[in-house]
Formats: sequence, C-alpha cells, structure tokens
Amino acid sequence: MRSKTKNIRFSLDRDDGLIDRNLNVAGDAEKKNLKYLLSRQTKDRLSDGHLWFSIVIRPPLSSFTRLDRLTCAFVLLAITMLANILYYDVDASPKAPGLQIGPFSLTAQQIGIGIMTNLICFPPSFLLIQLFTRSQAKRNRSQQVKEALDKSTNTKLNKYTLNPLPGTKTKRSKKFQFPWWVKILAYILSVIFATVSLFFIIIKGISFGDEKVTKWLTSFLVSILTSFLLTQPIQVAAITFLLVLIFRKADSLTNFDDSIELENHYQPSEETAPATDYHKTKNVSPCDSKRERYIRQKQAVTMLREIVFYSIFLIILFVVTYTNKDTKSFNYQQSLRNLFNVESLSQVKTSHQVFDWIRQNAVRAFNPKGALIQDHTSFMVGYPIIRQLRIHKEHCLSFDQSAYCYHDYGLFNQDKASYGIGWSPNKTLERLEDSFGYKSSDQLESYPYLGILTNFYGGGYVYNVNTSHSMHSINSDLSRLEELGWIDAQTRGVLVEFSLYNVNLNLFSYCTILFEFLPTGTILNSARFEPVVLYNRDKSMFYFTTVFNLLYIAFICFFMVKEIRSAIKNGLVYFKQLWNYVEWTLFAFSWAVLAIYVYRQYSKDDLFEKLKKKDSGELIKLQLLSYWNEVLGMLLGFLGFFGTLKFLKLLRFNNSIRIFMDTLRYGFTELIQFMIVFLIFWAAFVQLIYLVEFDKSVAFSSIVRTFSTTFSMILNKLPPNLYSSTDSTFKVLYCVTFYMVLVFVLLNMLITLITEKYDFVRKKGVQRHDSILFEYFREKFEQMIEKLRFLKTKSDEDTKADYLIRSRNFEDSFFKLVQACEQYNSSTSEEIKIYEEKLKIEIENSIQ
Repeated sequence: MRSKTKNIRFSLDRDDGLIDRNLNVAGDAEKKNLKYLLSRQTKDRLSDGHLWFSIVIRPPLSSFTRLDRLTCAFVLLAITMLANILYYDVDASPKAPGLQIGPFSLTAQQIGIGIMTNLICFPPSFLLIQLFTRSQAKRNRSQQVKEALDKSTNTKLNKYTLNPLPGTKTKRSKKFQFPWWVKILAYILSVIFATVSLFFIIIKGISFGDEKVTKWLTSFLVSILTSFLLTQPIQVAAITFLLVLIFRKADSLTNFDDSIELENHYQPSEETAPATDYHKTKNVSPCDSKRERYIRQKQAVTMLREIVFYSIFLIILFVVTYTNKDTKSFNYQQSLRNLFNVESLSQVKTSHQVFDWIRQNAVRAFNPKGALIQDHTSFMVGYPIIRQLRIHKEHCLSFDQSAYCYHDYGLFNQDKASYGIGWSPNKTLERLEDSFGYKSSDQLESYPYLGILTNFYGGGYVYNVNTSHSMHSINSDLSRLEELGWIDAQTRGVLVEFSLYNVNLNLFSYCTILFEFLPTGTILNSARFEPVVLYNRDKSMFYFTTVFNLLYIAFICFFMVKEIRSAIKNGLVYFKQLWNYVEWTLFAFSWAVLAIYVYRQYSKDDLFEKLKKKDSGELIKLQLLSYWNEVLGMLLGFLGFFGTLKFLKLLRFNNSIRIFMDTLRYGFTELIQFMIVFLIFWAAFVQLIYLVEFDKSVAFSSIVRTFSTTFSMILNKLPPNLYSSTDSTFKVLYCVTFYMVLVFVLLNMLITLITEKYDFVRKKGVQRHDSILFEYFREKFEQMIEKLRFLKTKSDEDTKADYLIRSRNFEDSFFKLVQACEQYNSSTSEEIKIYEEKLKIEIENSIQ
C-alpha cells in the first residue's frame, strides 16, 4: 500500500506490526517526484518489459500473457541458435586459443559472435513482442463488466451509467492497438520462425564435429546471456529514461483496454482542499500474541532453511575439495621412494658416494633405452637432469695467506660463471664441457627449491641424463665427471630432477633428490616426490566435477552478495563480528582456488602442446605446476577448515553451544591481552633455553625447534636426555621456573578467566533457540496427526449422522444466501432508479 508515494507494510513481523491503518492517497505533485518515478518505472519495466524476467514476474493486469511471453522467448532462442550456426558454417578464419571451461571453449571470436547474433535477432523478436502487446482483446473489460452487472442486478445500464459525468477527465490517453485477430497472425509468424530455424539447425548441425558444436553452443550461451544481461536491460533503461527524465511521466504497464481513471469534479481540488497530514494514520493496537507466535515460527523456518542450505553448500565444498585430490598419491609416492631406495641416502657422506648412489640407484631406476622406468608403470616426461649449485671462493683472514674460505650458499654468493673442463678458465671441445657451463633459470625452467637448511635458486651447472643412451654410456659420463672433480669444495647443492607420468593412476609427479653440502663438510640428503593431478581422464567424472565447481562458484557469489548487503545495512557494526571475517576469508581462499584452477587448466594445455611438439629427449619440467598444486592443496585444506568451522555458527541455535560462543565473544578482549602476556613470557624462556642449550641438544639447536620443544614441555612432554649433561643443576633450576610461571600461574589464570566469562553469560541468560525449534516441530507434528485423524475413515453410523448434520446446515446456509441476494437486488435497483432520476433532472436543467 502506498501513502503519498511512501511504502508502508501491513505485516505482523515487520516495521511497527500494524495491520489496520487509514491511508490517504498521494496527489499529482507527489506522483511526479523524480525518485518515485525512477523506482516505480524501473520496477514496472523489469517486470513487464524484460522478456525473461516477465515470464516469472508478469504484472497481473497485463494482457501480454505468459503464453505469449514464452512463445516470444522460444522464438528468440530458435533464431539465435540459427544465427550462430549459420555464422559457424561461413566463418573459416583461424581461431585464437581461448579458455576451456568444462566442455565449453570460450574465445574472443565466440563472444563477438554471440553479441552480433543477439543484435541481429533483436528486430524479429521486437516485432513479435509488439504484435502481442498491441493486439486488442476480442471482448474488452467494459463489456464483461456490463454483462456481469446486468446479470446480477437485472437492470440494463444505459449510457448515463457507463459514461463519465460532465466535467470529468481521463488520466491516460489510449495507445495505438491492432485488431484482436493480429494476435493470431503473431502466433502464425512465431510458428514459422521457430519451424524454419529448427529445420536449418538440424540440417547444419549434422555436419558439425564435436569441437565445432561445443564452440557453437558457447556462442549460443553468450547470445542468451547478452540478451538477458545487455539487450533487454538496455531497452528497459532507455524507455525508463525517456518516460521519466524527458516526459516526467509514469507509464502504465497494464496493457488492457478501458483502464480509464476518472476524477469526480465534485471533489475539492488540491489547491482548495484543506491541508492534511498525509503521514498521519489511525493506529490500531497490534495483535501481540499472534505477532509473537508468527515471529517464532518465522525464526524456526529461518533456522531450518539456513541449516539445510549451508549443509548443501558444505557437501558441495567437500566434493570440490576431495575431487581435486587423488587418494592413491601417497601409495604412488611410497612406491617411488622404494624404487629409488631413498632410505640408502642416509649412508651418503662424501662426494664419491654421491656419484656411486646416482649410478647404482637413480640411473638403474631410469631404465635407459626403455619406454618405462624400472617400475614398468611410469613414463619419463622429458629427460632427467643433475644440477649443481656452487659458490665463489674467497680469501680468508688467517695465518695462511694463500688459503681460501667457502661460505654458505646465498643469493649474493652463488657462482654464475662458465668454465672449461675441470673448472679451468680455458675451454675445450670435449663433450662434457657443457656440464661446466652455467645455465640460467629461464633456460632450465627452474625455480627456487627449499632444502633442509638452504634455499637453492634456479639455474646452475647441469648434466643432462639422456635416457635414449645405454646405462653403460651414462655411467661412463658420471665416472668422467667424478674424475674431473665436478663436485668439489665450492659445491653447495646437487639436485637430481625428473618428471614422471603414471598411466594407470593418471598421475604426474615432479621428483627431486637433493644432496646439500654444508661448509663443515657434512652432506644432508632429502627426497621429494610430488604427485600432481592435472585432469580427469574419465569424461563422466570430468563433467561431474565441472558441475560441482560451477555450483560452488554460484554459492560463493550468492554468499558474497548477501554479506555485502549486510555490510551496507549494518555499517561499522558489521566489522565487529568475528564470523564475518571467517566469511571473507572463505571468499578470498575460494577465488584464489579458482585462479589456480584456471592456471592449471592453461598449464595442462601448454604441457600437452610441448609433449606433441618435442621429442622425448627434450627438457620438460613440472616444477612450477607442482608448486602451484601444493599451494592449491593448502588452500583447499583451509577451505575445508573454515567451511567446517562455520558450521559452529549454524549450531548456535543450540543453547549450550550458544553459551560457549558468547563466552568467547564476551571474553575476547581479555583473552587477547592474556595471550600477549603469555607469549612474552614464553619468548623470554625460549631465548634463555636456546642461548644455553643450542650447542648441547638437538631439541634446542634452533629457535624454531626451541619453540616446538618448549611447547611440548608445556604439555608435560620433556625432551629425552634433558638432564644427562654435567650442568643438570642449572637445567633443573630453569625448568622449575619455566613450569611455575607458564603452567602453574599463567595457564591457571587462563582457566579462571574463561570460567568467569562462562558464569557471566549463564547469569545474563540467552534466548533458547533450541526451544523455538522444538516447539515448531511439535506444532507441525500435531498438525500432521490432526490431518491423519481427519482422513481416517469413520464408522457407518457416525458417517451417516455427520452427513445429515452437514446437509441441514447446508440448506440453512443456502436459504440465508438467497434471502440476502434478494434483499441486495431490491436495494440496488432502487438506488439505480434514484440515481437515474437525478441525472435526468441535471441534464434538463443544463439544456434550459
């Protein structure tokens, strides 16, 4: 209901809860207000002028029926498909590569085709819409009203009752309309357009292949989206702009005849009428009990809808998360570790043992001159490389002036010079001389690799293990490199890198075996086998995951719109709620996962192109893909974490969980302050223990390990051999102090703080949402039982008695209805006669 162009709700649970008011009608000045006209015209035009929206939200008084709208929409789909398929039959220009989204391929050409064909299909669609909307009804509403009044009152309405009184005026001018039979012509044209379009679609579609059909369907979808989001909204906006900003007029969108509004000239005009407060309404006391009951039912329905809706979202999230992981990855990784005998790496202590291990384990597993490696299930992608990273040698400040020092590996200390055989400055033409020449990270497609103690950068000195040669030839090259001193005092890292593809598991794997040389002469060894899932080989599974990915994106967009509207509505209060930060963290991780997923699809296509163009002896590395796959796994893990954690928000309807959450909310500030104090004390003890024990115990050999060990000590787990050294008395002293301060004092303060807030929340009291749900379910259950009782068959005697009672009641009610109708007809006939006599007297007086 509108009062002076202001919307007022009649509702028990909204605004002031009133359902009985006295409202005054808005005048012409208020109806021409720009803000009111824009809001009204935009809403009316979207519900009637937008072809797709109007199918669902058609104005009730519009003569443009849903059948007419569906007909126009179907014809638009048919001619759009025809325009797209005819373009693909003509266009033979080379297509640029695009983005593959599931079974669809999206390119710039397809977007252009979709937009152009949509503009081409606009004129016939617009013609049909105008024919339908401007066709008159076969019987107009005034005739139907007259016949209904004649039948109900037994009185023939003459021209005095149908025509307006003298001095009245019409508010709307009658628009141009076609005869009623034009709508039949519009249906005939629709059938012709649709039949011809479908005929040529079938004829042309038979000759298309799968790739061309997917591209055509993509352009067709772009055309429909363009019509839905571009063409129709532009049409609505243009008409609204003309009517409101230029003519300053609110158009009628009812589209029916004889919709003439009359003004009684006997009523006072706005200029002579006394000033009235249009906002003043007659308030009636609200129905408090009904409102409270309705609000509780609405809360229960909202709770259930939120739980069910988010449960569906959580299922989709888990499907998206787990379908991007392969459960066989761990078993494949373990089989590769066994194949390359990774456990034997701990026995490698010198550079000669490094060469021995590579010859005896790595080269043997590569299975040179074979299509598969030694496990007989994995292919070698490209060829393996052995990459060395070196440092510069520098003069030392010592008693020996000719001595050199070899420091740790770093960004500014790495050697990038090219040498000859045996690291000599003179170059020769020997075949292995390339292994002494530096290659950049761009040439090797290498990226930084994190070792045990050092971060190794891309680039280095590389020996290519050509698996097309025999095992004897490769071992001879490695023995020659060992003789030439390829690994010497300047070596800080040797990496064996290769990529595999397991056909049976459909898994790629990037493998790295690292020998990390420390300045002390120690060699640290590690191996990483990183399975990578690039695509689903099963088509049905591929389509399944694509559908769920799109559903997940749709849910995320819906939640984001909901949160943005909530932020705009609540203002700064929105940013004081912790769950809102969880929501936006979930959104950020979701869009990051989408970006990595798109990049992975692009990298997959690029990898396959390399495999097609290059021979097996070319370098193909999956290092970057493995890195992004690892980041994707971390993000998916966080999505699962935050998605599951958010389920606590839904369980807030339970009273016990609500008390727990309120306890954390009310004590959040105190808990943060306590954690700051606790971390300061913890960090102080970590500094003390590390500086005393870093050279005596492995558990305290670094700051990170000291933090980890002391955290275990807080949980009452002491490191082994803590008191075995000679200075055990001092250790007992700082351990006792550690436990007294952190465990007996601070942790007990934390428990006390949480207990106080818990008692505060319980005394304050919270609304029992679980009781609301229980009452709602109980009420619905009782209603269901009543319906079952009503449908239950009764005995014959009860049925007969009930039938007689209902028959008597029906007869009494029918006779009362007949009497009321006769009384109404008699009074109406007398009023009409009196009204006709008054009109005749006024007409005679005006003639004289």
